[in-house]
Amino acid sequence: MRPHSTKATVALVLSVIAVLVCPVLYFAEYVALFGVATVSSEESNPVSFTVALIAILIGLALLSFALPITALLIASRARRDVRTSPESLSGRPISLAASIISAGVIVVLALGQAFVALSAAGVCSFDGCF
Repeated sequence: MRPHSTKATVALVLSVIAVLVCPVLYFAEYVALFGVATVSSEESNPVSFTVALIAILIGLALLSFALPITALLIASRARRDVRTSPESLSGRPISLAASIISAGVIVVLALGQAFVALSAAGVCSFDGCF
């Protein structure tokens, strides 16, 4: 039996976790967008609240991309290790699956971030984009 690449397994686990966690982070980001809109519309609220909520919004966006990008990087390193190892390591299909899952999550998140940006600009809403 050939030795198995642990990086490939880690990449697959991270990509599956990204599939589960990223929608929750995206929802939290969209709720934070409503918080920014609510706080910024009240003139009695200080500007620091709006700035803090915008920082939270940007932090959630970066955090939602961190996990699938990390999984994609680990999967590419696992594929490289499998390809260049002196003994024959198994795990190439696992690392390929992790790469595909992570890339899919990144694409969907990028589309979601575009929707959040257009919603913040007032172009899109739940009814569609105008």
